[in-house]
This record gives sequence, C-alpha cells and structure tokens, in this order.
Amino acid sequence: MRFKKYERMPDVEISKLIEGLKVYQIELEMQNEALRNSQEELMASRKKYSDLYDFAPVGYFTISEKGLILEANLTGASMLGVERSLLIKKPLSRFMAKEDADKYYIKRRMVSEEKVHETLRVKIIREDGTEFYALLRCAAAAGEGKNCGQCRTIMIDITE
Repeated sequence: MRFKKYERMPDVEISKLIEGLKVYQIELEMQNEALRNSQEELMASRKKYSDLYDFAPVGYFTISEKGLILEANLTGASMLGVERSLLIKKPLSRFMAKEDADKYYIKRRMVSEEKVHETLRVKIIREDGTEFYALLRCAAAAGEGKNCGQCRTIMIDITE
C-alpha cells in the first residue's frame, strides 16, 4: 500500500528520485572513507603515544586522590620490580621508606589541593627488597570530574 503513490508518479520523477539516492549513496561512501581514514590515524597516534609513554626512560604514574596507583608505564613498573597490572590500586607510598612516605603524602596533598608542582627525593624499596633513591615530580592532573584530585608523578632514579 505504501508504494501506490509511487506507481502513479511519472517515470521522470522516479528517475530523479533514483539519481538523488545515488548521490546520497556516493556521499555516504565518501564520509565512510573519511571516517575510516580518521580512525586509522587515531589508532596510529595512540600507538605512538603508548610507545612513548611505556618506553620512556622515567616512570610515569597516575595517582588517585587517595594515593592509589591508577596507571603506570612499563618503566615505572620495572623500577618498582612489579608487574604493571599488580600495581593498580596499590599505594605508591608502599614502595617508599617509612620516613619518606609521610613527606610524599604531604606533597601529594599540596599538589591535589593547591594545583602546584612539587618535587621530592625519596628512598624506594623494590618488591625484592633492593633500594634506590628517586626524584619524584608531582603535578595535578589536568581536567575535572573524575580526574579531580589526581596526581601525575614522574619517577627518576637518582641513585648515582
């Protein structure tokens, strides 16, 4: 029943409709190709970022406002002697000498509350018990909402 009105249309009108549909189809195909190209570029960019992040010569950590590790790069996990997946939701202070954990807590709170950058030296105790001295550079995570109160921390081995 729906198509009865098209049965009464002249052939010229039907041809125009078909041509219009062909034009829309071509436009959609072009848009799909542009989207595919954008997606490939995005994936390449993500891979590049991931490589830079994971294989940087320093440890990178994202710390929650409660002091728990939310993200860590491969270098950071290696520095602590722990598999990266096992670091998530563990306090970074767990790997610090007791006398340095309090200093770290105070600096991290300042960074989160006052949105300042802080640097401190701490003794890190790896999972296997070996130690090294690290320079931590902490900055508030940019953004709002769930990132509010998070801290980005860079760990550099300064033992030598």
